[in-house]
Amino acid sequence: MEETNRSESNVAKVHRQLGRCLIRLQQYEKLLKALIAESNISATLSTLPEVKEARANAVSRQTLGQLFGIATETIFRKAGDAEANCNETGPDMPLKEAWLSMKWSVELDRVRYEDLLLRFRRLVDARNMLVHHLLDEHDLATNEGCASALELLNESYALIDREMAQLQQMARTSTNARHMLASFVSQHPEVLAGQLQIELLEGHPLVRSLQHAEQALAQDGWTRLEDAFAFLRKHHPDETPKRYGFGSWRHVLHESPVFTTRKERKLNREIALLWYQTTEPTKV
Repeated sequence: MEETNRSESNVAKVHRQLGRCLIRLQQYEKLLKALIAESNISATLSTLPEVKEARANAVSRQTLGQLFGIATETIFRKAGDAEANCNETGPDMPLKEAWLSMKWSVELDRVRYEDLLLRFRRLVDARNMLVHHLLDEHDLATNEGCASALELLNESYALIDREMAQLQQMARTSTNARHMLASFVSQHPEVLAGQLQIELLEGHPLVRSLQHAEQALAQDGWTRLEDAFAFLRKHHPDETPKRYGFGSWRHVLHESPVFTTRKERKLNREIALLWYQTTEPTKV
């Protein structure tokens, strides 16, 4: 009788530890889904709630393994890899209200990126063991089986909790960044009124696109804008001046302090050819 009571007590401990692990896993999955959904948002002010809800719904039914696959294509990137194109494109016509676009990701060197993939695989394996194979591997009808199950559950919880702590740190950083952006917008209402002058400095998507074309097409340090058009349409189809409130690529070059321009007039042309070059010696 005493042996039976002891066995039942051990089984109850296994149940409690298993429940603790599964709740922590669900907390981890919930936070990861939120980070993925919030990592890339593009919408007008009026459509923002609807877009956020659609992105949350898109990941709500994904398994942990599927979430890791999405995360390694969106919020985690290996240094040197080309950034994935954003599925959300900017407006192709003038807007009557503010358009907001926010995207963030974490760039890791090769060693840290491969370590991340290994940690993801371990977490998926731990989850599958707890959900599908715990009873196959550990006989809860015996004290020995309960003891080995408890050892596994303690190790699993420690693993899940470590990963949760790292994800929470990332979430705090993301939340702080959003709060800083919200604070800036609240102090500068002209942003929402569409009156803020967009600075076309180094790192702006339009500037990077023009510099990419320049790197490929420059002749004696100068790039003809007409030659850059086809290159930009092929390699940067989503980056258009209208998306950022500019009328044309000529307008971008005129407004950006990053570039120097010169005009070349031809007798048989009404409009002068426009050439440009980056004023700084280092090109992106």
